[in-house]
Amino acid sequence: MKLISVSTILVFGLMAPLAWGKGLVGSEEGTSSIAGDHLLAKEIDIHLEKKTKPREEEPGMTLEKKMPEKPDSTEDTFEDDPFASEEPDKAEEMEEEGAMEDINRAMHDVNDTIFEYFFKPVAKGYRDVMPEEGRMAVRNVFDNLKSPAKLVSSAVQGDSDKSGRAVSRFLINTTLGMGGMLDVAKEEYGIENVDEDFEQALAVRGVGAGDYIVLPVLGPTTTRGVVGRVVDTALNPLSYTGVGFAANAVINTTERVNDTSFYVDDIEQLNEGAIDPYQSQKHFYLQLREKQIKE
Repeated sequence: MKLISVSTILVFGLMAPLAWGKGLVGSEEGTSSIAGDHLLAKEIDIHLEKKTKPREEEPGMTLEKKMPEKPDSTEDTFEDDPFASEEPDKAEEMEEEGAMEDINRAMHDVNDTIFEYFFKPVAKGYRDVMPEEGRMAVRNVFDNLKSPAKLVSSAVQGDSDKSGRAVSRFLINTTLGMGGMLDVAKEEYGIENVDEDFEQALAVRGVGAGDYIVLPVLGPTTTRGVVGRVVDTALNPLSYTGVGFAANAVINTTERVNDTSFYVDDIEQLNEGAIDPYQSQKHFYLQLREKQIKE
């Protein structure tokens, strides 16, 4: 019961600070929960990549390297279970939620409703009027603002290569890339993006995942993930703009709508084959995070 109380307090106690900056996550799943859209989008991208790219490509290629390439949903089929895994991993340890599942399912249903009646139609309308180049520029700006969190997370893991890339990309794209709208670091200098967040750093340092939690609006995460989101938010420059809670909420909503516009059709396609959307999302999310941590 102590573990349940801690998780529940974390769910509702951390909602206000999480609205300031942008939490991730970090590609995922077979549900329409809008809070998990961004992470579901990552896994959709990774899953579709496996079916459209030759075997020679590195399986560890990061999310950001694939984000600019919009997946071709017309070539993808979902006859096979997209959530299947050939090897057992730590995600299996969290399959039993106990009493926490009732709360999580309720939050999942709330998030699903918000996605269905707000984010999905808004994202589709936005996609119809905003050219893809413009949406890519918006996404690049938000990704550039996550550079401090990427730097700290890479440093905590002792990864000097990723730390150096995070610094270089931030300096180049902020100055030469018009505030991050253009990915000059990659296009002109070949500096690939870094897909790191503080939860991954905690996992590498041996911190366990804890309970599986579905946060209102923000979607699926874990106890460890909540801590990681708080740190990522604190490291995001948007947290120090002084524009207030309402303005930050608008900024975060803009980012969510922009990201959803790239994958809304693929999310719908995945949802059609989900027998239990909640369990599909849970398994999908845990498998994704485990994969990202191993990379």
